[in-house]
Amino acid sequence: MQYGNKEACVGRPSTLEFSISPSSWADKKVKDIINKKEISQQYEVIWPEEGCPCPIFKLIFPPRMSSNRSIMTKVVPMYKIVQYKINHVVWEAIRETITSFMNNGVQVKTDLAAGKVYLVGKSKRVTEVNPTFRNLVEETTRRIEKKNQSLTEVVPMSPAQYQIMCMSGLEKQMMEQTIRISGLRYEVLTAKRELYNVQQQIKSKCFKGSPHLVQFLVLTSDEKLSCLLFAQHNINALLETDDNVVKLTAYSEEVLKEAEKQLKQGLTCVSIFVEEKGLLGSPEWRSLLSHMNTTLNAGKCTVLILKCPPGAQNDVVITGLTSNVQKCHQKVSDFLKNNSTIRVGVPVKSKVMMQFIEDRRKDIWGKMSKKVNVTKIGDRICSSGPRVHVQEAALLIKNFLSSLHCDTLLIDKPGAKTFCVMNEKVHVAAAKEEFNCAIHLQEATIKDFVPGDAKYQVTLPNGLIISVYKGDLCRHNVDVIVNAANEDLQHMGGLANAILKAAGHKLQDDCDRIIRKNGRVSPGDSVITDAGNLPCKQVIHTVGPRWSARLRSFCERLLRRAITTSLQLAAENNHRSIAIPAVSSGIFAFPLKLCIEHIVEAVRIYVENQQTTLRRIHLVDTSEETVRIFCEVTKDKFGNQTNIIPPKAPAIQHDIRVEDSKKIQVPVIGDNVLKTKEGMIIKLLQKNIEDCTVLLTSALANIVFFF
Repeated sequence: MQYGNKEACVGRPSTLEFSISPSSWADKKVKDIINKKEISQQYEVIWPEEGCPCPIFKLIFPPRMSSNRSIMTKVVPMYKIVQYKINHVVWEAIRETITSFMNNGVQVKTDLAAGKVYLVGKSKRVTEVNPTFRNLVEETTRRIEKKNQSLTEVVPMSPAQYQIMCMSGLEKQMMEQTIRISGLRYEVLTAKRELYNVQQQIKSKCFKGSPHLVQFLVLTSDEKLSCLLFAQHNINALLETDDNVVKLTAYSEEVLKEAEKQLKQGLTCVSIFVEEKGLLGSPEWRSLLSHMNTTLNAGKCTVLILKCPPGAQNDVVITGLTSNVQKCHQKVSDFLKNNSTIRVGVPVKSKVMMQFIEDRRKDIWGKMSKKVNVTKIGDRICSSGPRVHVQEAALLIKNFLSSLHCDTLLIDKPGAKTFCVMNEKVHVAAAKEEFNCAIHLQEATIKDFVPGDAKYQVTLPNGLIISVYKGDLCRHNVDVIVNAANEDLQHMGGLANAILKAAGHKLQDDCDRIIRKNGRVSPGDSVITDAGNLPCKQVIHTVGPRWSARLRSFCERLLRRAITTSLQLAAENNHRSIAIPAVSSGIFAFPLKLCIEHIVEAVRIYVENQQTTLRRIHLVDTSEETVRIFCEVTKDKFGNQTNIIPPKAPAIQHDIRVEDSKKIQVPVIGDNVLKTKEGMIIKLLQKNIEDCTVLLTSALANIVFFF
């Protein structure tokens, strides 16, 4: 359509040619659709020949259209063309995307030489597609321009700093320990300035804690642990480890202090002393360890359990999150307490009660755990094994003993003792069968060892005598004495110095020779030397523990070991008597009552469980208070043994002369036979009283004395 001065004149357009792909031309469906459309009714359509390598579709406007204004006015508004400015770079970027527009009945034509792209098609479709296509061209052009004009800066940064910046709202791409910032110059400079400001605020500090806690942190994921400790409490901080060094990094100085406080509260390390290391190799321990790891370390490591690690060879060390460490500590403590081996002795009042228990051994023992070993030692029934089972066994024995009644019948009638002894088996069997009772005939024995100055003395069933003396250990007359020494065997103070002065310099020379040869003596161990000028044969130097309330159980165990090794060393050297002081109660500051309790307990365990050459064990001290406690504890530990307290010497009996006029006259009727004025005959015979068959039934009966 052309426009002049007066009105528009319609001219016939030239032939339109369209290149089509061979594949589209070969598709008959495409050809059928075009033929059916209105275009085939208004225009002359010329299809290319079949097999043409470059098929061209032609659309010819018939001559009648140029002279028919109404037709053109109908045809022209049906189509629309929109022009865009574009370069080849933008075109290459969007060419894959424009397929979606072509599928919507819109054609895209390019004139890259002129820097133009056309959107052609029916007016309605072009109008619908135009906004989307325009946005695509504009956004792509803007992005490419930004890329061409962009600036790249590299900011060095540690992973911890990067994480903290991310938590602060700065999210950039991280490559190793750097951040790359790309964009327009003013954008890059702004971001870089902000990053440097944040870097200046970030503070770091090396974490100083126990080596076991550091080991836990090294083995644990930094991100997961930091999340548990800090992120959940809105603390912008992070833990990072490098070559066994733990560093705490925070957003600012204030946040760093808050993170340190949270770290001390959230992490902890505890140690549990293990007296019996064999428990840590038991199946029960492995099962407990597996259970704790499964329940507390599922998905992430929150607690670390170390068995006898370096620096704590006698401990189980638990380190990690405080809440889980407390749970593990309780479980491990209960396990060690319930499964540690102990020995509990239940005293039995009399031999007949012991015999009664022995007769019913199967009934009582059958109710106990098979893990408990029950033995009879002296007048005690001793149970040994895991603590929890031993305590149950001891309670069972005590309850059984409390249900028994025991009484003593004194046989003082002439001939009765002989009769009972002759018929003992019959009486014992009858009492057991008919009355469910036990009978035991017992005869008192006379002890042959009565020390003159013992404050307390007890004789054990095996004949070994334990005595308490107040006196000077340096002058005590026994085969061997025990010296409370230090690890270097330098006898510079207390009892050790007094023994050295009494023994002479040779004692110190012998000790120095032992140190040069074997090194220092460990607490709990003992060595033996000659006695020098002392009245004893040898001196045993034992090293007791230095008292520490924090390591109470450990100190108690070492003290018992010191006494046990001293007794063993005395027996190995065939000594028959030993004197023991209150080891560790002086310079080493072991509480006196507790010290003596463990010394006597060690003696008790030794004499009840080991064969020994020792026949006398003396507990000696110069202090009245120490001697008193020795007596009390010895009585308590050894129960109802036979006690021998030296009797006082009888008062001297002077001869009493009686005047002849006051003497009673008894007529003698034969050798060793007297007759009273009442007519009673008294005979004096030399024989055993139990052989007497005469009973006194009346005042006139004869009386026979046996000697």
